[in-house]
Amino acid sequence: MSSPGEKPIGLIHHNNVCITLKSLMSVMQQPKLRISLAICLPCGCAGAFLKYYQNYISPGSMSGAITDNAAFEALNFLVLYLATFRIQAAYRKFWDGCDHAYGIVGDLCDAGADLIAFCRNTKGTPQEVENFQQLIIRLLSLLNAAIFAELESGADRPDDFDPDTQEIPNAYTFDLIDIQGIDEASLEFLLAEPNKVEVVFQWVQFAVMEACNKRLVAVPGPLVSVAMKDLNSAMNHFHEAQKITEVPFPFPFMLALQLLLVSHWFLTPVVTSDWTGYALWTFVFCNACTFTLWFVTGVTLELDMPFQHTANSIDVRYLQKLLNHRLLALTSTFKMATPHLSNAADMNLSRTSQESMEGINAAQTRSTKRSSIVGMQSEAGARRKSRISVNAGS
Repeated sequence: MSSPGEKPIGLIHHNNVCITLKSLMSVMQQPKLRISLAICLPCGCAGAFLKYYQNYISPGSMSGAITDNAAFEALNFLVLYLATFRIQAAYRKFWDGCDHAYGIVGDLCDAGADLIAFCRNTKGTPQEVENFQQLIIRLLSLLNAAIFAELESGADRPDDFDPDTQEIPNAYTFDLIDIQGIDEASLEFLLAEPNKVEVVFQWVQFAVMEACNKRLVAVPGPLVSVAMKDLNSAMNHFHEAQKITEVPFPFPFMLALQLLLVSHWFLTPVVTSDWTGYALWTFVFCNACTFTLWFVTGVTLELDMPFQHTANSIDVRYLQKLLNHRLLALTSTFKMATPHLSNAADMNLSRTSQESMEGINAAQTRSTKRSSIVGMQSEAGARRKSRISVNAGS
């Protein structure tokens, strides 16, 4: 399993200050760019040929085909208006999808943290507690992957999935926490079940209820409901995200936009040929007018599907890895002793006294090196080096 520190692989990385060569190369590799070029280049060639025809083959021919640009300006206004409306709708879907995706991961992680913490000082045996915790983190990891797989499929999700004849969702290839640790009968049932999200969600609730009956949870029922609330919140985010993936942009608006784009494509060479006396500049103007509209419209199709694995979508694979590492960290933390005050703790602190994590006054008895996480790491490293030198000397 790779580290959660890896950068998301599905997005084009850039900073908010300037555009780098790497980000430009990523844009050049997008299929939407090549499709837009394939659309605008014939338009530019048509405009350049028309201008060449007017200048050298039949001078003056079609030079006054359009004497007033008011009609073309009105067409431009309609195209830009509908394109802006389409972009805003896709942009809103993309950020709503981001909110729901991170909400799902955060709520599942919070639910796992609550359930693992509730096992502290339980009456159950250590083996029973360990089995419950290991089962919970596996089911939560599986639930997250199942959610993203269903969001990726959207309304096209088949009732009976056949891997031999249908394309496998990318979410089915996500890293899971030891999926082989779950019994084979349950996995076979899950593979044959079309509603995988609901099945795994029920498994998590069953596991929690059985743990409560076995007294593996050391808190009363109302506190257990905190973890169940986090689980329900994750499912609510999933249901809200389904509206994004299953409800398409209204067809009449999409049809009107496409018809206007096609009309704009045919009229642009005729209009731009009267803007200049050179075929080269006619070619440039035609490409600039058509490429911008078609490329931006194409990108909105990817923003409209934020859970698909494209260069302009949410990197849910990264979120899956992030959740896995967080869940594993929870089980590792449970095995450690609860932090306690050291002998160097100052018990005479007033309510208004504050200490910075960056440093403590040198006049105080405690070392300033321990006032930050970096200082604690350097001090721990110094202690390890001193132990190594002592062992080497002995």
